[in-house]
This record gives sequence, C-alpha cells and structure tokens, in this order.
Amino acid sequence: MAIHKLTDLKIRAKLREIQELSFSPKPKNALLGDGQGLYLSVTKTGTASWLFRYMDFGKAKSVGLGAYPATSLQRAREKAQALRDARATNVDPQAAKQEQEREYKLQQAKAKTFKTCAEEFIELSRPSWRNAKHAQQWQNTLLQYAYSFNNADEHFNDILRCHPDRRIDIVVPEATSTHFLARMEKVFGTAANQYNKIKVNGFDALKAKKVRLIAAKAGEVNLSELFAN
Repeated sequence: MAIHKLTDLKIRAKLREIQELSFSPKPKNALLGDGQGLYLSVTKTGTASWLFRYMDFGKAKSVGLGAYPATSLQRAREKAQALRDARATNVDPQAAKQEQEREYKLQQAKAKTFKTCAEEFIELSRPSWRNAKHAQQWQNTLLQYAYSFNNADEHFNDILRCHPDRRIDIVVPEATSTHFLARMEKVFGTAANQYNKIKVNGFDALKAKKVRLIAAKAGEVNLSELFAN
C-alpha cells in the first residue's frame, strides 16, 4: 500500500480549493489520504485535522491526531506510525486514547478542592434558584461553613475516592436543620434519613458513613478534641 502520498504543497492547494468552494451552492468536505490509515479531514469551511483510520474486528474506527497546520504533516506521520506499531501488538488506539482521557479527567477531578466543587455546584445550580438571596444562602452555607477541619489540606475528591476511611467533619450552627441536610444531600448524595443522631464533644450532630455534621460555630469547637473523637 502506498504511503506518504501527501506533501505540504498538495495540502495547501487542496485547502485553497475547498475554501473557494465554500462560497458555492454545494460546498463539500474532503478526506485526503497519505497512506496506511493516515488522512487529513477537511471541512467545507477549509479547517483541517488529522485522522488515523483502521479496522478493528470488522469495525471501522478512527483516532484524531491533531489539527493542521498546528500538527505538521511530519508529526502526523510520526503519530500514525506509533499507532500502527500499537496495532501490531493488538492495542486498540481508540480504546487506549479513551482510557487516557478518562484518566486525565480523573486526575483533574482529584485536583479539585471542596471549595472548587462547591463553587462549581453553585454556578451550575444558580439558574434554578428562586432569587439572589436564595443563591447567597447556598453560597454562605457551602463556602463559609462547610469546611472539613481534619482534611483541610487534602483534595476533596481524593478523600472520597481514595480514602473512604477518612472522616469529614462539617461544623455549622444549622447542621441538623432540614434545609442544611437538603443542601448536603446535593453535595454528598446522602439522603437526610441516612444520618444518625449523635453527640460530638457535647454538640448535637448527625453522622452518615464517615461524614459528621456538627451543630456548632467554628470558634466554639476545640480542634484537638474534635480530632480525638
């Protein structure tokens, strides 16, 4: 099978041709083959990106290799060859790329602090709240009070995913109130009826799994005693 059929000169000429046709009544996309699975996909407007196309158990698949010209012809060829080598060892490039993307998203999620998670939740939910005052109440609850004393310097998602044995203490005066439990359900996914009533250092509190909601002001809590319980 022929390989390296494209040149930068041929690519630029084809892009000009397609851009000129973009003003015609019937503009067309184009797929330029370089050989052995490497293609340059060109849209009707003239933007272009590289694809590596292959068959996997009779199913046509493709993997994006980057936009052109940011990804040069030579670089696209190098990427395509790496994928051909992977195919030779029974690696599915599309599945491998999807796994890399999942891992990247997981690492990004782990890097979020509780404050970041809470802020994102507020922004996503803001349109559904009744008014500015209601939104401010949520913000005050989540950002000012919902604070994990014994995990303050750890990433929130790390605690949940990688340290299920670690305790999360949230200290806020209205911790046992119905409206606060409703808000915490949105954050933790734990329904109000899943909490049990307990006492923590003399304060009323609720506990579900490793999360404790302590009805107190932050200044009233003795942290050394809190850690000991």
